[in-house]
Amino acid sequence: MDKLAGLRVAAYARFSSDNQRQTSIDDQLKMASEFVEARANGIVPDLVFTDAAMSGARNDREDFERLMRLVERRGVDVIVCEATDRLSRDLGDADRLWKVISFHNVRLICIADGIDSTNEHSRMLFRIKAMFADEYLVDLGKKTRRGLFGAAERGYSTGGLPYGYGSEPIWGDERDPIGYRIVIQEEQANVVRRIYQMYADGHAYLSIAKTLNDELVASPRAKAKFKKKRHAKFWRKTTVREILQNPSYVGVWTFGKKQWTKDPISRRRRYRKREDKDVKRQFREHLILIEPEVWDAVRKRREAVRNKYKGQRTNAAPGQKTTRAFSGLLTCGVCGFWMVDGGGSRSRYYKCSAAVNGGTCSNRRPLREDVLTSTAMAELKRVLTNTSLYDQLRARVAEKLKTFTTRNDDERRRLQEQVGQVTGEIERLVSFVRTTDSSAMPGAYDAVRTSLEKATQEHRQLMLKLESVGRATDERLPTVDEIMALVLDVEARVADDPVGARELLREVLLDGKIAMHPQEDGTYKGSSVVFPMNLRWKTRKPRSASAAEAFDLVVEGGGCAGRI
Repeated sequence: MDKLAGLRVAAYARFSSDNQRQTSIDDQLKMASEFVEARANGIVPDLVFTDAAMSGARNDREDFERLMRLVERRGVDVIVCEATDRLSRDLGDADRLWKVISFHNVRLICIADGIDSTNEHSRMLFRIKAMFADEYLVDLGKKTRRGLFGAAERGYSTGGLPYGYGSEPIWGDERDPIGYRIVIQEEQANVVRRIYQMYADGHAYLSIAKTLNDELVASPRAKAKFKKKRHAKFWRKTTVREILQNPSYVGVWTFGKKQWTKDPISRRRRYRKREDKDVKRQFREHLILIEPEVWDAVRKRREAVRNKYKGQRTNAAPGQKTTRAFSGLLTCGVCGFWMVDGGGSRSRYYKCSAAVNGGTCSNRRPLREDVLTSTAMAELKRVLTNTSLYDQLRARVAEKLKTFTTRNDDERRRLQEQVGQVTGEIERLVSFVRTTDSSAMPGAYDAVRTSLEKATQEHRQLMLKLESVGRATDERLPTVDEIMALVLDVEARVADDPVGARELLREVLLDGKIAMHPQEDGTYKGSSVVFPMNLRWKTRKPRSASAAEAFDLVVEGGGCAGRI
């Protein structure tokens, strides 16, 4: 391998499980340091990136993300790691990683795998190693599920215990525990018994949740860490409902009801319900918290309540959770949580979800929907047809249009460069297939054929993108009359097509939200930021990503702000 003197060299190390040790990272960094010191002066401490107890199947690793941001800023020349699987154990993610570092002209060295991206056929070897790393996770998942099913058969904990239960290790002769025994957590168990008794005595879900919140009783997720504010750590009426319908509290335990998989688009873990024949059930008498008569009383009351309100929401659109134009757009100005449909006889009202679900927000004031609609539509007209704002918009759009053609040409050249790279890769793979005896290297031969299919598909997609890159010569700024016509269209849809109106409003508003602030005089003041061009182009043909960037303009000042 070539010398690394004078280059900015970054090192990356990772281990997967809490059961592994920090020395794993230390060993990886020692290998990288010795490798670099033999070819340069060493690795700068600021260019050392490590992720502890993080799976290679996910990309949201803190230091890995920092490293990739540095790559995009051209702040590093070489990345050194122990092996391919330290960077990623997902075949698709590994392939995208290679493309990103290649595009930014960053050299990748995987020491144990003998991979140097400057060498010929290195991409093919990287893909083969990535495929083996991906298959390792698939095989590990099968073994893990088999082990969990075995633990469930023996009555041990498999993780994810209901509120009221905990676990303690069972030690044998081995160094690690042979399993984890499920035990009752008396403090939490008393809360569960109290919830059942309160509901049997006539309390509603919200009443129970509010009582527990007022008494500062720790919720089931009190110790959990959340990134988003909407996952607040308080009792909700939905939490109470789930506890009241969990059969574990009467000794009926199930395992395998959910099958977890990773969504390839959103990258989030989602589950599917397994068929009933694949679900394991056990009766564990020593774990009973609720007496049968209390369980039956709760079940009968829940059925009676459900039957009482069954079929009342007959106006819901198929496949939609709500038909309200502003549902999913309004947030509480006090706590930041969503405002939801709070019912009403003659008029519909919106209420803060934190106040409704857990009683944790002080904003209990209802917001009348018809008053909101008329005021918001009037304010939207005023903002979008404001002459001074429109003049500013015209000037900004004209300025950005001048740079659009240059950006478009850059995009075309970038795509052409990628097409050339993929074409060269296809030619190398085809040459390998033609000159290699498949019987001598069956594993590698099959892996190369798979890589060839993916490269061919990638070439086809790049060509489609290249053909779709257009020019801005036909774009024009809409007139005030055209914007007014579209505003009137949105106003009409609020009554006739509320779901469609909601999606249009979501496009126009910043983050698709309107913050509603309660005032001392009993009214609300709403605030947001408007993107007028989003409303205009919503009715036209879709634009490319470059064109969308060229026309993004935030118009501030009174967006949807008025007395409601």
